[in-house]
Amino acid sequence: MCRLYASVRWQMHDRRPSLEQLERALAINAYLVVRYGERYAHTLERLEREVENARRNGAVARARRILEYYKDGATAPKALLTKGDPRRIRSSSAP
Repeated sequence: MCRLYASVRWQMHDRRPSLEQLERALAINAYLVVRYGERYAHTLERLEREVENARRNGAVARARRILEYYKDGATAPKALLTKGDPRRIRSSSAP
């Protein structure tokens, strides 16, 4: 069990964990709570919050919120606009 946590801790040291990694950790922790009892419940609750936040703030969820905003005819911020059409957003590779 210590090797598992050391492995997860090492992977999380360099970057934020992906949603997949958080869900896997949640499943492992759920097993620990069932197997060993309430002493692991606090980490289960924290992982549940982390998974919920990752789902709500993930790139796909943010992109959907942005598209929903612009679907109704709102214009993009000036920093993203190209010359000409005020609703056309410049790609990141454009000058």
